[in-house]
Amino acid sequence: MREERVQQARLQTLKSKFEMLHMKEDETIDTFTTKLTTLVNKAASLGHTMKDEELVRKLLNAVPDRYLQIVASIEQYSDLDEMTLKEAIGRLKTYEERI
Repeated sequence: MREERVQQARLQTLKSKFEMLHMKEDETIDTFTTKLTTLVNKAASLGHTMKDEELVRKLLNAVPDRYLQIVASIEQYSDLDEMTLKEAIGRLKTYEERI
């Protein structure tokens, strides 16, 4: 029982960190997505699985304004419900290389 409460507390902490996570102006997509996937993996180890849809939306909402053009394009022309996190990361990294 005590172990279950500890796990729930850890999971709640991870969820809070996930909600507050935003990419800094000087961060790269690689650096930010490493932080994001680390949180996701820790949550999974506690029995909480996050869907790609939720992760893609988080990623698109967490990037700085300099990515606004590619985020708008992805949202307009892609089915976010079907997009994988890997695909979203790839598109953002491609854009990042061009700016």
